[in-house]
Amino acid sequence: MVHQLLRAHTLFKRDIDYVVADGRVVIVDPMNGRLLPDNRYLHGLQAALEAKEGLDPRSETETIAQITVSGLISRYARVSGLTGTATEARDEFDRTYGLETVKVAPTHPKRRVDEAPEIFASNQDLQAAMIDQVNNWRTIGRPVLIGTVSVRQSEEISELLNRAGIEHSLLNAVTSEWEAKIVRDAGQFGAMTVSTNMAGRGTDIIIEPGLGDQIVTACLDRVTAILAERPKSTVALRCGTSEEAELIAEAAAQTGLRVSRAWDGSKTKTVRVSNTLCVAELVDDRDTIEFGLGLCVIGVALHQSGRVDRQLRGRAGRQGAFGASKVLASLQEDPIAFSRQAPTLNRLARIASAHDSGPNTRIGRSLRQLQEEAAADRRAAHEASRDYTAVLEHQTLTYYRARQLILTDAAWSDSCEDMARTWAEQFVSERFGEVYKVGYLTVFEKLVARLWSDLGIDCDGLFGAGEVAISDALTELLTGRLAEIRVQLGDDAYDDHSRTLLVRAADQLWPGHLSHLRDVALSTAIAGPTHREAAAHFAGFARDAYRELVSAAWRRALPEILTLHFEGHGQPPSEKPTPVSEEILSLLA
Repeated sequence: MVHQLLRAHTLFKRDIDYVVADGRVVIVDPMNGRLLPDNRYLHGLQAALEAKEGLDPRSETETIAQITVSGLISRYARVSGLTGTATEARDEFDRTYGLETVKVAPTHPKRRVDEAPEIFASNQDLQAAMIDQVNNWRTIGRPVLIGTVSVRQSEEISELLNRAGIEHSLLNAVTSEWEAKIVRDAGQFGAMTVSTNMAGRGTDIIIEPGLGDQIVTACLDRVTAILAERPKSTVALRCGTSEEAELIAEAAAQTGLRVSRAWDGSKTKTVRVSNTLCVAELVDDRDTIEFGLGLCVIGVALHQSGRVDRQLRGRAGRQGAFGASKVLASLQEDPIAFSRQAPTLNRLARIASAHDSGPNTRIGRSLRQLQEEAAADRRAAHEASRDYTAVLEHQTLTYYRARQLILTDAAWSDSCEDMARTWAEQFVSERFGEVYKVGYLTVFEKLVARLWSDLGIDCDGLFGAGEVAISDALTELLTGRLAEIRVQLGDDAYDDHSRTLLVRAADQLWPGHLSHLRDVALSTAIAGPTHREAAAHFAGFARDAYRELVSAAWRRALPEILTLHFEGHGQPPSEKPTPVSEEILSLLA
């Protein structure tokens, strides 16, 4: 527990890994930013977090079955999926599920402009750049979605926008009750939205009809105001695509403004607008306006997973609409701050700052390499844990199949007799193990007293017999007793009661067995000399532990079965165990 308290205080951050809501610690999904109210951390970590936050620790939950996501999906006969980021994960899909990844041509051509990432020396520099970009788009009414990686960061950005006087909506795990309305309005003219990864996956932000015309009108209004103040100046409109440049140029020309197009071979297209016919004689551009149509997505942090960043970018330009995306990253924040790419990125950031060059391809390559290294580390950890989880999943399947067999086995009476023989052998063997320490008489007296008190069986007449003889005689007594109980209760009642008692005993032991195996897996993985040796050792240990579980269940249930016929003693439980449905078994199979 001390270890978990240390983890809770040092590694787990409020409003990043979890939130406190309604007096509870609620886990936040790191991939999509949503709350997981039905999930709890295991092994005392949940209680440690509750203690850290001054809440009353709740009792530990018990795991009665487990299966990994990959394990569950692999049980299906046919699996398919559709995602815009599948290509980069094709090796994992093939390795884990044996699935081929196929590219599907889009219905509409892509019109979204994905700008290269920018890095900044400090969070303050990043925030200042973000405010500048938001203000630029706000002046022409272009909707903006600001993507953050945590609840805490989303609230910090929201406060920053409030101080700058920028009206906006905030969507995170705390404000999720308003998610539908916030997402519905995020594509409106002039909308500013701050969101965690909740808006980065599985979300279609619908663009308001006529949004393009509204943005064009607002942009030209701004141009007209500038030219009215400085009639002999020019206004440069920097456009992300030639199609956007042509649209704004045509609209400007229709208002009587003079237009000059500058296609310099770069991705950015520039349209110069002025009042006079002779554009070449005008002063240099003193006013530059960034122009773009559709939703603009600005990520203000680099995610550990490049796929999550690309999923956020994918909120813009959907269904062939215009759009743009950009990621801003700080050298002070994870995952850059402590990465192997940090020195290179620091040097590139200094160069970019000195030359005011903004984003460049080397920065983009270094950031991609950083995310690829993080992904490789995650894959290695996942593959290392897979050998352990496979054992746990196999045991879960074995246990529930055995449980189902107990409740439906037609040859149940034979199983009871076989286990009575095994129980008798173990019972006698355990006590005779002390015969060389305390003597035969003491061992025999304890054995007789225990059988009489627990089962009402008198074995005084066996005095002087050896271990094997007593075991054989006890087996005959037990099987005879079971036969008597069957006659007294009737076949159906005997089967129902005895099955119920055994399953109840097994169900009581099963959660502790699973928890113990998880603890052993963790310690084995840490202390093992190599992964292969550690995993092999764990598999052998788990096999022996499962055999002990079966024996322990019978040792607990058999005395209760043997006392079923006593009036007022050994009554069967009022509730029968529920069989596992065939549908669930087919998923576990």
